Amino acid sequence: MKIKQVILMLLTFIMFSCQPKAQSDKIDVVGVEEFSQVIQQPDVQLLDVRTVREYEAGHIDQAINVDVLQESNFKNEIQKLDKTKPVAVYCKSGKRSNKAAHILEDAGFLQITDLDGGYTAWEKR
Repeated sequence: MKIKQVILMLLTFIMFSCQPKAQSDKIDVVGVEEFSQVIQQPDVQLLDVRTVREYEAGHIDQAINVDVLQESNFKNEIQKLDKTKPVAVYCKSGKRSNKAAHILEDAGFLQITDLDGGYTAWEKR
């Protein structure tokens, strides 16, 4: 009986530890239509957090490419942005941009918009 309880507790712990961070009051995950409106605002800083190869294969106009998987470089590059201005972030499907959004939040950015479904959803619109 105790072994089953331990296994159940372990599985529960693993399940919750693999979940992405919850959305915060500084991060807004939005669909393509709303994202399109957000990036039209004049002060928005648009970040494509995919690899250079993915970016070169196609990206949203005016996007700055900073690969979130190169985390130390990503953290250095975002320091060049204005933390008081909104940031819109996207990746291929939404997983890496979620990670990037939380790094941006931890770095002190105040308003972050994350594209739900990423560039894949953007292309389908």
